[in-house]
Amino acid sequence: MTPYMPITSDGKAPNLEPFLAAIRTATVKAVRKAHRPTAEGRISQKDIVLDNLDESCATVSGDGEFRFNQRQLLYVLRPIVKDETGKELTTENFNTIITNYESEHGEIPGMYREPRGSIYHPHRGETIVLGTLSVENYKRPTWTFNKLLYVEKEGFSEALKDSGWPERHDCTLMSSKGFTTRAARDLVDKLAEHDEPVTIFCVHDADAYGTMIYQTFQEATKARAARKGGNWELWLQTHRVELNAMTTPQFIAWLDGKMADYEKLIPPADVLEQELNARVEKKIRDAITERILRQANVDAQVAAAIAAIETPDGTVLTADIKQVFAATPDAQWRDLIETVATELAAEPEDTEGAP
Repeated sequence: MTPYMPITSDGKAPNLEPFLAAIRTATVKAVRKAHRPTAEGRISQKDIVLDNLDESCATVSGDGEFRFNQRQLLYVLRPIVKDETGKELTTENFNTIITNYESEHGEIPGMYREPRGSIYHPHRGETIVLGTLSVENYKRPTWTFNKLLYVEKEGFSEALKDSGWPERHDCTLMSSKGFTTRAARDLVDKLAEHDEPVTIFCVHDADAYGTMIYQTFQEATKARAARKGGNWELWLQTHRVELNAMTTPQFIAWLDGKMADYEKLIPPADVLEQELNARVEKKIRDAITERILRQANVDAQVAAAIAAIETPDGTVLTADIKQVFAATPDAQWRDLIETVATELAAEPEDTEGAP
């Protein structure tokens, strides 16, 4: 039997347009398989992953309906690779394959990475985990910092926060537990594209591993050109410095010295004026509002109005909430409470003077 097939003429010539995407995907896979550059005809894990990537993405996403994380994709592809090669697809090799693929073709639609690391905003006391979703939704707090420090050692970030160092230098802290994650680099790019200026610093061990962390911030990607960096290759031939060799007081003093040439944040004059005017207006408005409420004896009026309202008991509310859930499965119990409260608190229409 053949599934429904639209035709283009009385001769029943098939109209393949609805199937073009599937045909194109199958053709690309077939061509890729035919031109695999492998030694002795062996199939590589990379070839198998790429050959099955589109179908696996469709599987974990419900044909594109839902987002998915990179590890879900690994668990779909791992048994496929095992069946064809007899070898286990390691997480490290899989991550390398996906990273190289995205560097060449762009990010895989719908895929996100689990949070790894964090960013701390000075003067706000807030820490945000670093992941694909949090970076996508990130909103830079206005005129709060003009520097960002990436710290390889997450423990030092906590010491800096405890000492008030970010506030003294108007500097945001970032850490991702070693090598910079894609989310960390994407956030740096997002900050660099913002209207407010920011200077990026990277603190790492002065060894091969540490400089690779720094280098990941510098290298070009499909989304941006390479950043400017210093010449450290020759210096590393005769020097090595481990951050953990410093005590916390030494580390903070060293960082203070590095920041000596960089000023704290002072916004442009028009921003200062707008901020002052907004705060003066709010304080005056709050003072006048408080005085009016006090003179009108609002508390007594509120108490009298509440006493005149007959509210349903918990049993009635529970039954009504169940009806809401049956009609709207994604609702919350507070939605019904809000609706009832709005109805009970609504003032009766003014009918004075009506005919």
